[in-house]
Amino acid sequence: GLSSFVEALGTPQQLKILVETLAFGHLHLDVTVPRVVLFRDCIMELLQQELRDRFTDEARVGWLTLLNYVGGAIIYVKTHYADRLQTLATSWRKASQESVAGPGDAGAGGEQRLKGAAEKEEGDSPGASGDSHSGERSGEVKPV
Repeated sequence: GLSSFVEALGTPQQLKILVETLAFGHLHLDVTVPRVVLFRDCIMELLQQELRDRFTDEARVGWLTLLNYVGGAIIYVKTHYADRLQTLATSWRKASQESVAGPGDAGAGGEQRLKGAAEKEEGDSPGASGDSHSGERSGEVKPV
């Protein structure tokens, strides 16, 4: 949450990693500048109401800066990486489907070709005529 961002303020590299992780986790949301401003202003109002006089001008500026940085990073990641990640996901799905079906196989058409090859082998094999001594099992597909 927000506390992890505050704790990482002294280590910019850690803060960057935390914010980027949050940003990638929010890619599915429509994060816009007006929505970031609305969220930021709600958090600022909450802090003002809870802390009252203890919420100093310095604290206000610090929180505004942090929340603007986080919101800006979410928008930046969505703008620069969402299309690339969508392309990768689409390519991965396509490659995974082809690897299951096999290159050049068209799903059920590939299964029909295998079934037809097995039936042809069965008819051609010596075991198909009732010769059980041939050492071949009925329906076995031999490599070509």
